[in-house]
Amino acid sequence: AKSAGRSTGRCQAEGGAIHLESRKFSGGVPQGADFALYARFEAGNLQAKEETLGDSCFLADTAYKPLDMPGQSRSQEVSAAACQARCAKVPGCAHFTWWPDGGCHVQDRKAKEEKTGSLTAGPPSCPADHGSRQCCFMLGDEL
Repeated sequence: AKSAGRSTGRCQAEGGAIHLESRKFSGGVPQGADFALYARFEAGNLQAKEETLGDSCFLADTAYKPLDMPGQSRSQEVSAAACQARCAKVPGCAHFTWWPDGGCHVQDRKAKEEKTGSLTAGPPSCPADHGSRQCCFMLGDEL
């Protein structure tokens, strides 16, 4: 599916060949930065498998400030995903910031993104179509 500012692509095996297509559309990136890749690999008995990888809407080395939205304070969460789940349950939460020591803070839409080391941030939920995809190819029984 075509979506602004997100990479899209597909892979499929048919007729003894694998078709690999990857695109990025310009929404939110500088004009002229669009790109596309198409490749065809040929061999007998080919198979393709495409998977979506999780946590891809999380932002590494990022925090939102101020750290706490009104009425909220630091909680202890086992993972960035657990911190995200907390944010999803808090009315008005637009972002979360998670520390490797388990600290979790939730922010409203007024918070500003800042680059910082070793913290993970993100929205209250990842869009269903957002994700990194990997495409694996098999020739016979070999991956």
